[in-house]
Amino acid sequence: MPFLDLNGNGKHDAGEPKAFGLKLRINGGRVEHNKKDTTIIITGLEAYTNYYVELDKNSFDNIAWQIRKPTMNIVIEPDNFRLIEVPVLVVGEASGTVYVQGNKGLNGLARLIVNFYDKNSNLVGRTITESDGYFSYVSLAPGTYTAEVDKAQLLKLNMSSSPINLPVNIKLNRDGDVVDGLKFILKINEPVNK
Repeated sequence: MPFLDLNGNGKHDAGEPKAFGLKLRINGGRVEHNKKDTTIIITGLEAYTNYYVELDKNSFDNIAWQIRKPTMNIVIEPDNFRLIEVPVLVVGEASGTVYVQGNKGLNGLARLIVNFYDKNSNLVGRTITESDGYFSYVSLAPGTYTAEVDKAQLLKLNMSSSPINLPVNIKLNRDGDVVDGLKFILKINEPVNK
């Protein structure tokens, strides 16, 4: 049974809605989808056998719904149905542009790494800017983060960032839609000649 894990704790808490659309693959049995309550029933499996179940991460209509553990190993017990709850994490998107300040104004800068850090300064994601300096990262669970252009890359390029980092605040509603993702712009100063 897939459900929207709105608080990200991996457990089905009261008020967390079911997630429609999950598809899976298993090497045996018959798969039946119950459209009324989102459950997927697999019957006809051999007792005392291990089965690998692959959950299709791309089966949901909403790109913000993601499965962190898409593979399961399940041991079948005879004459027994077992409920397996599948937490579907609801994630947000942070996007923006990295510019370089030049003599002719601001220009987008390609192939720069933008890092995302959680409140404990742990790296949780990274992305690379496009040819026009635009970047987008989808996979941030609800919470507060900071984003910054990669310090090691800036050092190699003899550049600095202004500001050094920016806050990113991801808030979600019960339906799993992004309510408040932060879009931001980082400005990169031109290399300083020595």
